[in-house]
Amino acid sequence: MSKQCENCGQNVLPGDAICWQCGARLPRRRQSKMAEPAAAANLPPLSLRTIALLGAVLLLLLPLLFFFTGRLAGQPLVRTVPNKPIPPNWQPVTDTAQRFTFNVPPRWEPQPAALPAEPAVVAVLDQLAELGGTETTLVYHGIMEKFIGDEYVPAYLLLAESPALSQLPPEELQQQAAPVFTNPQQLELITGDFDQTRLNVIWTPPPGPLRCQLHLLLPGETAVFFAICTPNESFPPFSSDIQTVLDSYQQLSP
Repeated sequence: MSKQCENCGQNVLPGDAICWQCGARLPRRRQSKMAEPAAAANLPPLSLRTIALLGAVLLLLLPLLFFFTGRLAGQPLVRTVPNKPIPPNWQPVTDTAQRFTFNVPPRWEPQPAALPAEPAVVAVLDQLAELGGTETTLVYHGIMEKFIGDEYVPAYLLLAESPALSQLPPEELQQQAAPVFTNPQQLELITGDFDQTRLNVIWTPPPGPLRCQLHLLLPGETAVFFAICTPNESFPPFSSDIQTVLDSYQQLSP
């Protein structure tokens, strides 16, 4: 329904604030403020039966709310690094006891709890035990693969723990590691994400078919060996993925 401008008499629309003909300001139409309260006043009051039903539903939902809140509170805390997002198609893995987590590429396969069968991988474990002592135990291992050239090349992931090294100062641990990892390409202390001190080692274990990179993480209740080994000639194209996996490791706190 149209109306007329009081200044020039031109027809204008009810919602217009200014006359398009002469530019005069148009008076605003007052809206009724009684419509909504009137509509609300017409709502019927809740019956006692409805109120009782709503109360019963609330009582049923409260235990479920407390249950799920407790479960979420008991989950380990996984921290993230904003400048290091998970690469596409990678996924985090966690051990069954939820003690640690790290990220792995798509072609990843965890291995049984038994020791690896490959002699070269066993030789790596022997070197870790030489540094970590007789209490060094393998807690997790697996195989990841990368397409290099015209075939998939494996990399062996080993995660072991040593209580004997947990109390050593980092500099002393570096000195003890030097004669164990003979002719290393790298042997240095670094500060990783979350200000965690790591001994970073790249070396070729005897008899020589593999090259490995190790992060020895400390301090903590136990020192953690996190090593990844791949065939010697495949290490350079694999090194970026290896570094990404090693950097993603974090211990979980309940």
